[in-house]
Amino acid sequence: MKKSIWVLMFALSGMSYSFADATTDAYSTGINESEAAMKTRWIQTFAGKDAKEISKKNFIAQFTAQYADLFKQHKNVTQSQFVAYEQAKLEQQIAVHREMSMKQADVRFGILSNKAAFLSLKQFQDTGIKTFNNFDKNGNGYVDQQDVEANAQIDTAHAGTAFRSVISMPMPTTVNEFIAEYGQGKQYVSLAEYLTLREKQFNQMDSDHNRQVTEQEYVAEFKQRYDANIEQSKAAQAQFAQQRFAAMAGQQQTINAKDVEKFAQQLFKHWDKQGSGVMKLY
Repeated sequence: MKKSIWVLMFALSGMSYSFADATTDAYSTGINESEAAMKTRWIQTFAGKDAKEISKKNFIAQFTAQYADLFKQHKNVTQSQFVAYEQAKLEQQIAVHREMSMKQADVRFGILSNKAAFLSLKQFQDTGIKTFNNFDKNGNGYVDQQDVEANAQIDTAHAGTAFRSVISMPMPTTVNEFIAEYGQGKQYVSLAEYLTLREKQFNQMDSDHNRQVTEQEYVAEFKQRYDANIEQSKAAQAQFAQQRFAAMAGQQQTINAKDVEKFAQQLFKHWDKQGSGVMKLY
């Protein structure tokens, strides 16, 4: 019980990507993240947050243990039962994470507003400029391919050592992620465009249109975006669960514990590129 709670809290401790799209490989984590981060997630979820490797025996045991309760309920599991089980686990994570996120929104407002009763557009944009400058490495007013190349080593290292919760709000941590989030389909983001998007967000928060955002308005806008993100994550997770079931079942209509164990063996083989019997970060 303690271990399952720890795994949950560890999974929630980072920032997060959304679930991967319909083309997700059967051997992925289901999260839209780099291969290095994906491998980190497999190892550290099952072997501990500081682990650098996991043995085949331990990996298979931990992977199959995730579904022990499911097979106590049903010896042979249908796709709908499998998806419902995965959704129930996600709902447990949401219950914990949502409360934490709302509290963090209150804290962020205090920081942005400098503990004042309201947040001004200037304060909001000043924070945005600092964020932009962190990604605009050459200071030319654009986050573009030059910044990707200048920061390639740092971004690669970050992708290999950090991963995120499946339900957190999208938050760019690399140059490419920043461009994908704010580039509106282009391969660059200008400071002017970024601040325009920030002002639009500020106006959405400012529900009474007085150019001042209160803590209540700030949290309400965040809650709306958070809940929309949760619904997207739940839909994507259900889709991925269907894919995972299909990978386990093959041509069968149901799966049993042996099918899960067999899939875990295939999964480990996929990630143990050297065939050493030990999945390693490097």
